[in-house]
This record gives sequence, structure tokens and C-alpha cells, in this order.
Amino acid sequence: MGRPSVGVAAEHELPRRGGVRGMLLGTRKPARMGIALAWGLLAALADAQTTTATLHGVVVDSETRQPIARVLVESPTGGAGVLTDQAGRFTFAGVAEGTVIVRCRRPGYFDPGSDDPEATQQVLAAAGGGEQRLVLEKAAALRGELLLSDGDVPAGMRVDLYKDHADEGWRRWQLVQTVAAQGDGSFAFEGLKAGNYLLHAQGSLDPLALQDPGASPGVRSGYAPAYAPAGGEMAGATVFALHPGHAAEARLRVARVAFYPVSVRLNGEGANGFEVTGNGFTHWTPRRVRGGDLLETELPSGSYVLHTMGRGRQQPSGELPFHVDGQQLQGLSMTLADAAPMTVETQVEANGTDAGESAGTGTATGTAGPPHVSQLRFVPLDAPDQPAVGLSVQEDASGAGVIREGVRPGRYWVTAVVRGGYVSALSSGGVDLLAHALVVAPGTSPSFVAALRQDGGQVQVTRTGEALERGAAVQLIPLSADGVARILPVISAEDESQQGANPALAEIVPGDYLAIVTANRDGIAFREPGVLRELKGERVTVRAGQLTQATVSTMTQAPPATEAGSL
Repeated sequence: MGRPSVGVAAEHELPRRGGVRGMLLGTRKPARMGIALAWGLLAALADAQTTTATLHGVVVDSETRQPIARVLVESPTGGAGVLTDQAGRFTFAGVAEGTVIVRCRRPGYFDPGSDDPEATQQVLAAAGGGEQRLVLEKAAALRGELLLSDGDVPAGMRVDLYKDHADEGWRRWQLVQTVAAQGDGSFAFEGLKAGNYLLHAQGSLDPLALQDPGASPGVRSGYAPAYAPAGGEMAGATVFALHPGHAAEARLRVARVAFYPVSVRLNGEGANGFEVTGNGFTHWTPRRVRGGDLLETELPSGSYVLHTMGRGRQQPSGELPFHVDGQQLQGLSMTLADAAPMTVETQVEANGTDAGESAGTGTATGTAGPPHVSQLRFVPLDAPDQPAVGLSVQEDASGAGVIREGVRPGRYWVTAVVRGGYVSALSSGGVDLLAHALVVAPGTSPSFVAALRQDGGQVQVTRTGEALERGAAVQLIPLSADGVARILPVISAEDESQQGANPALAEIVPGDYLAIVTANRDGIAFREPGVLRELKGERVTVRAGQLTQATVSTMTQAPPATEAGSL
């Protein structure tokens, strides 16, 4: 009720000049007092209608299920937070009944559902309700030391830490941290999430030895890059499987080698930067000299590729393979050129049903306007440490789809991001990209043809059995070549407070899928040999234009990574 209605009501109820009406219509101070009294009455009535409860909770370790003491829990009402007691318990009084958000944190712990050190979780506050459980994951650690074959300690080296995840069913390795080794060769990565990790020592010049005694001019001493335990390539590197609270130890052996001068002349302008890969080097940056048309660097003996860095409409590209064979290398040249746009032709095969129209056992997900491809994603299969690249599809003057950026030569798994539908076929040069990889040759710009439909199905998955942990997710793994893996949130069928929070995933390619529940959303590398046979879940058949409801009861553990070889 607003203030004008309070004043008007008082005037009609009190027709005489005296009393409250006189105070309201007379001097300024009595009127303010009357309005304040009215607002106080309204506030009291509102408070009387608000039902509050006492929230009782406990914070436990995700691995041991033991309570965690001295966790800072913020009040859901905005008041002062509290620390959990020795039994991990906390209490907040005067909390409005219903689902509330509670935040908690403690150094050395994570939210199991994310990489955030502050856990944000939903709990139910109800009169007479039971104790609510919050879960924190204890951080892991990976510590080690760098060693030379002669027992000496390499100086000035940096160590990379890679963590695995799955992208479109392929195992990928993402660079998550880099640290500088200490003077004694030791290094440490603290505060890590559970998962699979690799260690990589970056190649570097020895800052204490600018010139090898007796070597040719320009030859310098340094350290070759290496993956733990002592390999020069990612294939065969040791995988460190860390569990919550686990601290692992590692030794990484590196070799002292000679670095030989290399120079490359550039033909063309406009490139933003350059990097060298190969022979264990991941992001080696050459120097640009003489007005920018000459690149210089030093590298050990081995095979390499010089690339341009960055993408964009105004970004020329170039690539130069070369080999260093125990001596300085000069006279190389690389031509920079603007890549021709990639074209994307779309063909709409079916427009489905109108939005909201019932279809079979569910509701169709019709979308106004025809479907269109908004982006193509390229997952590099030859370089599992390189991130996937998403390139936007734009329209040219004729309305045709074009991609004005390029990708490096190599093999890629290509998927299309579609608005208002799904891809039923995707090809390039006659190659079925729903079943095979795309090979991009140097100096080429592939063209694509995508067939789109709008009669995709919907899937809604419910988990039964024991309660779900924070961060759990359902993953739909296609059992046919033209399906696409999808990840969707999931709730427990027993959690009555969250019924209705389990959304359906729309525009699913019709076909057969395996629905599994995993503890996180990192994905499953189901395209690796033998992985799909080991997964246990529920078979789900998605039909065009229909809603499919499925129930899964088994938590699936991702098969452990045993090596980090190329895909």
C-alpha cells in the first residue's frame, strides 16, 4: 500500500477537525508522526505474515564425508557470518522459509561444482526441517624438482601444469598454471582441483652461460623442454591423477643442449606475432628485428614449425616448417598472405512444428524464423594442448555465410553451433564431418555445407538413488556418428524442494544416446578407444519433435587417463 492511500483513508475515516485528522491536515510535524505510525503498522503486519525458520547446517568434506571446522558461512539474511564448530555445524535464526543461498569458504577448499574457492549452494530453510548439508572439496597439490643428468640444477626454468578435460568427446590438455622453479630446482602447484595433470618444463636459454666455450659464434647453452618424467613430446608423458586432498611428488629431468641461431625473412606485412612449436616447444617466441621484416631466435637441433599468431579479418597468416641440424640456420623466408574466407552453405530440410504445438509425448521447440549456423568450432586433433577455436559465421553482401578468419593446417573435429535447430549433415569437400575429421592443407580455405532441421527432440533426465553431490551433471553421449554430446544439469528425484528446476535440453539430434551421471562437467573422452564400452548408463532414444524423459541411477566414473598421446 502506497503513502497516498494511507493519507486518503485517514481523511475519509475522520471527518472531524480534531484528533488525527487535525494532525494530518494541520501542522507539519504531527502529520509526519501520523504517517510514521501508519507505516509502522503496515510493517508490523508484513512481519507478522512472514514465516521464518531456523536454518541448521553442517559442512562436510566431499571425499571423507567428515565435518569441517572453522568454515566461514555467510548469513543468508545479510547479517554477520559464523564459523562452523568442531562438528562442522552452523545455525542461523530468523531465515525466511524456502530455498535460500548460502555461501561458505575455507582456505584450502573449493566448491565441488566449480573452480571457485567460495562455495555457493542452495539449501532449504523450513520450520522443523532437518539439517542441511554443504559440501567442500579439499584442494590437492603437485610438487617436484627439476634435475639435470649430471646432478646439477637448471637455472631460470619455468614449469607448466596442464589439466585434462573432454571437448566433443576428445581428450584435451589445458594450460592452467605456470611457475618459476626455485634456485634449488624445486617447484610447487598448490590449491588444485582433483583431476588428471601433466608437467612440462619450458625450454630456455641458460642465463648463466651466454656463450658455450669453444662453440661457434652465436651458439648458446640452454635446456631442452621436457614432459615429466623426461620426454620431449606430450605423447608418453606421465599422467598425475590427483584426488581431493592428495599431494603428489614428481621429478622432471631435463637435458643441457646447444641452441643454434635461426633467422627468417618475412615477405608481407600485418602479422601481429609469431611462435615456434615442435620438439617439445609449445610457445617459443622469436625476436623481430630490422624494422620488423626479420625474425631471429635460437633453437636446439630438431624439427619445428613457425606460425603466425592471432586471427582476424586483417590478420595475414603464414606457416614455415624447418629443421635445425647442429648449426646455425639462415636464409629462410616465410610469405604472409590474407587467407581467403571460408564459406558455409546452409540447407534447411525441415521447419518442424509451430512453437508450443504438442507433438507426440512432448512439446516441439519451434523457433521463429529459419535455423542458421552462428559458429563453427574446430577442435585440433594433432595438438591436444591447443584449445578449440570458435569462428563466427557472418553474411556477405549476397546473404551467403562466410568465415573471415582461418585456422592453421592440420586435422580438426568440426561441429556447428546452430540457432533455432540442429545439424543433420555437415560436410566439406565431400567428407562427412559428422563421422570424420577435417584436414586443412597449407594455403587452403575449406568450404562447408550444413543441412539444418527444426524437428529436434527434447530430453529431461532425473537421477534416483543416493543424493547428488554438488557439480554433478548428466551427459548425453551419442551412440551414432551424427549425434553430438550434450551436458545438462540434473537433480535428484528425491529432492522435493528442487522439483521443477530440472530443465529439458532442447533441439537434440534424434537418435540413440547413453545417459550417464558424472561428478563434474569436465566431460568424458568417449571417442578414445575402448572408453565407450566401459561406460555404464541408461540408453535413451530421442525422437523428432518429442520430449523424452529418462531416469538414471548409477554414478559413472570417467575412465582414468593412462597416457597423453596425440589423438
